[in-house]
This record gives sequence, C-alpha cells and structure tokens, in this order.
Amino acid sequence: MISNHTCALAWRGLAASVLLASIALSGCGGDSGSSRQQSAKPTLVLTEDNAAMVTAYTFGLAGILPMQLLNVIGDALSFHTCLNEEGTRSASETELSELVIYTNCQVDGGEMDPNSLVLDGAIRLDLEHSDQDVPARFTFSEYTHTGSYNDGMSSNSQQFGLDGTFRVDGLPDSSPIPLMSMSDANIRFSVAAQFDAAPPSVFEWRLSNFSIAVQELGSSLGITVAGNVYLNAPPLDGQVALATPVPIALSESNECYGHLTITGGQGTSLDILMTGDGGSITLNGVTTPLESCDEFNDWLSSAMPAFQL
Repeated sequence: MISNHTCALAWRGLAASVLLASIALSGCGGDSGSSRQQSAKPTLVLTEDNAAMVTAYTFGLAGILPMQLLNVIGDALSFHTCLNEEGTRSASETELSELVIYTNCQVDGGEMDPNSLVLDGAIRLDLEHSDQDVPARFTFSEYTHTGSYNDGMSSNSQQFGLDGTFRVDGLPDSSPIPLMSMSDANIRFSVAAQFDAAPPSVFEWRLSNFSIAVQELGSSLGITVAGNVYLNAPPLDGQVALATPVPIALSESNECYGHLTITGGQGTSLDILMTGDGGSITLNGVTTPLESCDEFNDWLSSAMPAFQL
C-alpha cells in the first residue's frame, strides 16, 4: 500500500520553496487530447509588444507550474472526507497506484475561509517502485480545485483546472531552490481568478511534449525547459516552442547564466542569452544588450500576471 498521505505532505511542503523559484524566474487515463491535437507548428507571432509577456507566461512555467501542481497533488491526496453532505470522495489503490475521485467535495481551506476549498474530478497516481516516491506518473481528468477568501473587506476566488498526464522524474532537495523535474507532459490547465468586483481573469495553457529538467550546477540549479506551449491569455492566443540550448542557472546571487529560445509563428523568434551579470535579448534578429540580471528580471516582472498562480 502506498503511503500517499506522507508522500503528499512531503511534496506539499515543497510548494513554498518552489514559489521562490517563480519569483526568481520572474525577476507529485485522463483525456489529454486537447494538447495532443494542437498544431505542432508555432502560431503566435512574437513582437516587441508581447515578447516579455510570452517569456513570462512560458519560461515562467518552470517555477509557477511545479508550485501549483505540488499544491494540487498535496490537496488531492491528503483529504479523506468531505465536509458537506452532498460532496463525495471515492478511492481505490494497489501497491503501485491510487485513484481518487471527488464530486463537489468541500474540504478545509486552511488559510482561506473554512469549507471554502472545493475539489472535483479524478486524479490517478502510478509509481514505478513501491519504496520510492519518484518516478511517478499523474493523470488528471476534469479536475478542478476551487478556493475563495472573504475577510469582510475584500474577497477573491481562484479555480485551477487540470486535464492530462505528466511524469515526475525527480524532486531535488538541494538548495537554494528545490524544483520538480517533469517530462512527457501533455496537459491542459487553466486559472480563473476574480478579485472583489473586478471582472474575472481567465488564462489557459496547453502543453505538448513538454519537460522541465533540473540538475545541480555547483551551488546553483540548472533548469532546462523544452516543448510546445499553447497560450490563451489575452491578448496572447497561439502556440510557441521553447528550448534551452544551455541550462538556465538559478542561484541566490545576482548572477544569471543560460540560453533560452522561443520560436513563434511566421518565422519570428526570441533568443535570450545570460552570461553572468548581463547578456542580451534578440527579438527577430534585433539584439538589445542587458547590463545586469536585474534588468532582465525587471523586463520579465513587468509582464507577469497580476494575480498569484
């Protein structure tokens, strides 16, 4: 029998650290057809107006996506009962797998309002070895994770939706920033967020043949990102291809190293080279020097979403 509760709590504990990664980058059977059926060719045309946003919403996935997936996996495998009478949770497991299905199941939202977290849909965990947490494959089917908060003065709600499958290859625990290595990701995920009376914001990503690989590079972590990303995040609507010819090195220092390329539609491209304390951004053949890593972080941070994923 899998000690899923212990495993889930351990993975959930990584989320706070992975959040740091998203900040650094910005300065654990479903139908994945939506990601597999999309065109393999890039369609989103890269321009000076959208280059920073495309980078933030694609390369930024290396920090944001693992953090969100760790939270979702932790919640999906940790709760065993629903707080509402109409909610249901069913589960079945073997030595190497577990399937959990939720239907309108209210659970303790923790920092959010009591009973404010609602889980729906199915999650399946398949391990390759009974005595190891990884490698592991996760499959989500019409899964939604909906939370809300209201302190009497302000309110907000967010819904995270997930369909598809991905493989977790590693969970490095080295400092400074633990990140999740994942591969063969063919998933569709969405975020719908609303704050007070403001109109809701809806974002959708579809990943195909997507991977995030993490390796230790001395005191730093090297991040390699590759695959296709379809963005539906107004005003962005289209697909790009990501590659990292040289891993992006993340550390606690002000230095940054690595090489990222983004291929867009109609022959457009974005090439980001970081050489220590600086580098360059080349958009459609036109190169802009970077005098420091802070300059790159400022460029990227200006295009990050206004809400926390």
